Amino acid sequence: MPGACHVIRAKPGAHAQPERHHHEVQFQLVYVLKGWVKFRYEDVGEVTLKAGSCVHQPPGISTPNWGTVADLELIEIVMPADFKTVTTQ
Repeated sequence: MPGACHVIRAKPGAHAQPERHHHEVQFQLVYVLKGWVKFRYEDVGEVTLKAGSCVHQPPGISTPNWGTVADLELIEIVMPADFKTVTTQ
C-alpha cells in the first residue's frame, strides 16, 4: 500500500476551520517545519506543535485544526496516499 509525503502550507488570509474530523488512514505523522498549529484531540485536549515538533496521529483520531499562524508549513506522511477525510460531531 503506497503512502505519501507532502508539504502543507497555510493559505494567506485564510483562517483555520475548527471542524472536527478524522482521516481514514493507517498511519499519519505530522512534522512542523515553520510556524505553529494547534490541534484539539479527543481524549487528550489541546496540543500546540511548533517548528521542530512531530506527532503521530493514531488512525481514526478525531481533531479539528484549532489555530495556525499565517506562515505555517508542515510535512504530513500518510498511508495510504489516497484517503478520505470524514467530518464528525
